[in-house]
Amino acid sequence: MKKLLSLLSILLLNLTLYGQIEEELRNQKVDFESTTIENTQHIISTIYSFVGDDFDSLDIQLLLSSELIAMLMIDKTEENDSITFGDVYNKMLELKQKPDFSTYKEQTIIVFEFLQKPADYDNWEKDKQFLEDMGLESRMIDSIGEYIKEKNNPNLTYNDVLNEFSDIYESQKVTKEEPHEILDRFYDIELFDEERLLQQSKLENKPILLYFTGHNVVNCKKIEMNVLFQDEVADVIMENFIFVPLYIDDRTALPEGIKKSVKDPNGSIRHLKTIGERNSYYQYSRFENSAQPYFAVINAENEVIKTADFNYRTITKFVSFLKEALDKSQK
Repeated sequence: MKKLLSLLSILLLNLTLYGQIEEELRNQKVDFESTTIENTQHIISTIYSFVGDDFDSLDIQLLLSSELIAMLMIDKTEENDSITFGDVYNKMLELKQKPDFSTYKEQTIIVFEFLQKPADYDNWEKDKQFLEDMGLESRMIDSIGEYIKEKNNPNLTYNDVLNEFSDIYESQKVTKEEPHEILDRFYDIELFDEERLLQQSKLENKPILLYFTGHNVVNCKKIEMNVLFQDEVADVIMENFIFVPLYIDDRTALPEGIKKSVKDPNGSIRHLKTIGERNSYYQYSRFENSAQPYFAVINAENEVIKTADFNYRTITKFVSFLKEALDKSQK
């Protein structure tokens, strides 16, 4: 994104036809063997000399931005033929005459004009719509808006802003954890400590979201992949709740001091020896429910705010459940 052509490759998807090139132009052979700066400059300047009746400078720039030269070199090398500038000219003309090229060029002109606009935050809502139409991801667009607002310099063009912003965004993109990745880390919790979680809830002023699940429960895997791990849901969970998954089939042995015997509802004695057995008993004894998946929101006073089960297996329903639970916990 440092250079304008690189930026265009992000704003616009290059057409596939520009990667399917086989020949080039004029009787003079193109020397692809030499990688010197002088030879590269000679090749580029010769191709730009094509500007005339068949090509303008933007045509040349767009056609070369699709790695036409490199692909021709590979194809011709396989055929043991040399490449001439005549091959280049003919192939570029063939590509330009394709219907898709005129659309691509029109879009590029629009983008060029946009890049020269002042990046004034007062016009952000309108400019934001343009970036959305160009296909940028919403998270990147929001970050660009925040960057423009922080800069507060309407003398900067969008070309200036995007070039300055790109390095910052790319470095953050590499290191930033996605919401579903953050959720996944919470699956390492080994032992449920209710008292510690209640203290954490008070300290962070967040309700606790208990998730009763199982490593081998099909419905749990479905709701995780289709709901929990979707950004729209994961964002809400990570920003507003203390998320605690409790596996009912975890075979990890409990520490000796925590192992105990309890009575089942039918009066029989049950020995809790594993984490899974302990979690399963807690779910049934506390919520009178033994199905998975099962969700329970509790507040810092250990009061049950709201519960949900597999019936909340759509993003819309589950987000609604989370927001209702959050509203109740704040009253």
